[in-house]
Parts: sequence; structure tokens; C-alpha cells
Amino acid sequence: HLKTKATTGNPPEREAWKWQIIRGLYERGLTKTDVIKLFKIIDTMMTLPKELQTGLVRKIRSFEEERKMPLISPTEQLAMERGEQRGLEQGLEQGLEREQQLIIKLLNRRLGGVEPSQLQAIYTLNFDQLDLLGEALLDFSCVADLQQWLESQSQ
Repeated sequence: HLKTKATTGNPPEREAWKWQIIRGLYERGLTKTDVIKLFKIIDTMMTLPKELQTGLVRKIRSFEEERKMPLISPTEQLAMERGEQRGLEQGLEQGLEREQQLIIKLLNRRLGGVEPSQLQAIYTLNFDQLDLLGEALLDFSCVADLQQWLESQSQ
């Protein structure tokens, strides 16, 4: 009420105060419903010319959008990136382990067993090599074929 009287005859100043009051309602943590109820009262008391009212509505919408996706500090951004990197590394590691396990299952089924030294060699293979082994094992008829393939990969 006091700001309405103080800004009589000065629409730009009234618009600035109206915006400050409305933004303060949001920043106090009020629900959107409560903000709307109070906004209606403020809107009735602090009338603005149409062009200023339109600009104020744009500011409010923009502010609401920013609050839905708040800006984050550089420190928070860095922490998020580190977390994403760790998650990616863990995911790749788990994927590699699963592929190794699958290849070993297939080899055991195809060849009737795999020697410990061959298992150790399989655990050192990267994704691309595991893919190649997955295809090659279809042609293996004995453990010696696997051994020969593993030796060819270490050269």
C-alpha cells in the first residue's frame, strides 16, 4: 500500500517495485498458489499501463522458468562433471566385466573348459579384442585354437 502511494504518477518506478515485491514472494519459498493469490491483490493495488504490465508478465514468466532449472555454480558444475565421469568409468568397467564373463561362458560351453592362464589373458583384453574373440570362438574346435588366438593378440 505504501509503495502504491509512493509511486503515484511514476509508472516505471511502480513497475520496478511491483516486480521486487512479486520476486520476493517467490524467494520466500511460498507455493505458486499462494504467490498467485497475493499477486492478484498486488495487481489490483499497483496498476500499471498496459506496456509495463506486459513487460512485468514477461519478467515473471522468465523468472519462473529460471526457478524450474536453477543456475548452478561452477563448483557444482565441476562436481557434476566428475560424478558423470565416475559413473561413465564404472559403467564401462561393468560392461567389460560382463562381456568377459559372457565370452568365458561361451568358451566353456564350446570347448569344455578354459585353462587358468587363458582366463588371465582374457581378463586383459579390451572391448575390441573381446568382440573379435566372440566372433572367433565360433570357429574354435579345441582349447589349442583359443591359445593360438590369444597368442596372436599379444604380438
